Amino acid sequence: MERSQIRWFFREGVNTIRFEGLHILSWRLLRWGLLPFGDLRAITYCRMDLTQPLREIQANVDLIISQATEADIDHLVALEEIRYSPKQKQKLFKAKSINETISEQFKQGSKCFIGKIGTEIVHYNWIFFNRVEYDHYFVQQSGFHTAYTAVLTFNPTAKKGLQRVGWDLYGTLFYFSFNNSNKVLMWQLHPPLDPFIPVK
Repeated sequence: MERSQIRWFFREGVNTIRFEGLHILSWRLLRWGLLPFGDLRAITYCRMDLTQPLREIQANVDLIISQATEADIDHLVALEEIRYSPKQKQKLFKAKSINETISEQFKQGSKCFIGKIGTEIVHYNWIFFNRVEYDHYFVQQSGFHTAYTAVLTFNPTAKKGLQRVGWDLYGTLFYFSFNNSNKVLMWQLHPPLDPFIPVK
């Protein structure tokens, strides 16, 4: 393991215990231990009724939300660099660089919304219309009635944030995808999870 990876894992471990708890670190260590065999994930699906008034949440910081453009690509690349470990970046951006990937997403019509404090971009969120990632204000104004999104089950901070702004948690899926194989094992909790997972 390279020194940069060791530093990343150590920093993530300390931050996980500090902000999320030992049980979350235990889950992540389990996932890491299974990586030689495959990828274990837990996803919680969320739903929002856009026919109802959306909750207004006041931030405790001077945060401005706006739609990103291709002029913001360098800033988005910097955030992606922080988000992923060296090994994850090597896997996710093997075919194309982070810069090329983001540029292509803009050209395909994807929408990116950014949160700025002053002139610094501190967060971002993409809308991919062929995937289940949405900015709920945007889709409501576009005439949609229901929005769906997904969050990592063992990311309590993200789940609380979604619930605060009106998302309902309605289903959890555990799945294990084997390395070098198309075989996937799935375990549903609190079904049904349609339209994402076919119900047999």
